[in-house]
Amino acid sequence: MDVDFDDTTARELRRYVERIGDALDLSGECWCADAGPPATAYLALEGHLPSHPDRDVALVWDERQGWSVAVETGCGEDLLVVADLPGVVPRPEAVARFAWRLLHGEPPPDPAPDCEGPSLLARLREANRVVCFPPVSVHSTRRRDAIVTMVSGEIDAATVDVVRAELVAQLGNRPSTLVIDLADVDFLGARGIAMLLDVERRARRAHVPVTVVAPTARVLKPLRATGADRVLTICPPARSEGA
Repeated sequence: MDVDFDDTTARELRRYVERIGDALDLSGECWCADAGPPATAYLALEGHLPSHPDRDVALVWDERQGWSVAVETGCGEDLLVVADLPGVVPRPEAVARFAWRLLHGEPPPDPAPDCEGPSLLARLREANRVVCFPPVSVHSTRRRDAIVTMVSGEIDAATVDVVRAELVAQLGNRPSTLVIDLADVDFLGARGIAMLLDVERRARRAHVPVTVVAPTARVLKPLRATGADRVLTICPPARSEGA
C-alpha cells in the first residue's frame, strides 16, 4: 500500500479514529492515533470481554494488519490479540459493531467490505465519507390511540439521528402510548441506547408512556449491560399482542 504521511493523512486518521470513539461513546482521552510510519491507532474500551473479565481491553490498529481487539497482559508485554476484523480500513460503524459485540459476548458480525483506494489517505477519506442512505428503516403506524414505531436495521452513530427524529415527531402527536418496536433491529450501539433514554425523558415530560419492544438477545443484552432496562419499560413484541 502506498502511504502519504503528510498532515492531510494525519487529519483523516484522527477523524477516522474519533468517529469510532464517538460510535462507542468514548471520550477523546481514551484514544490516540499516529500517522507514523507505520500508521497506528489505539482505543481503550470500557468494560471487559467475557473471556477475560479481569483484563483491560482495547481496539488496536495499524496500516498493515487493520483492527484487532486485544487485552492487557498485566506484565509489561505486548497486548494479547483476541480477535481480528478483516480489512485494513473498514467504516467506523463496522469497527464499533465489531468491538461492541465482542464486549457483550456475541459473535463478531460478518466481515464488512474494506474501503478501497490506492493509498492510505484515499482509504481513510472513503471510510470518513458520510453514507447517504443509512442502514436503518423507521416506520410509524397508529393503532387506536397509540403509535407504534417499528425500527429495522442498525442503530448506531450513523443512523441514530434518523430514528430520534421520527420518535420525537411522533411524541409531538401526543399519543396515548408510544411503542418503539425493536424486534427487527440487528445492532443497538451505545448511541442508540442513549437516544432511547433521551426519548423516554422527553416522553415523560410530555406525559406520554413509552414502551420498548425488545424480544431479541442482540437488543436485550446491551440494554441490560448498560442498565437501560431498569429505566425503560420493556415488553414482548407488539405484533404478538393483537394491537
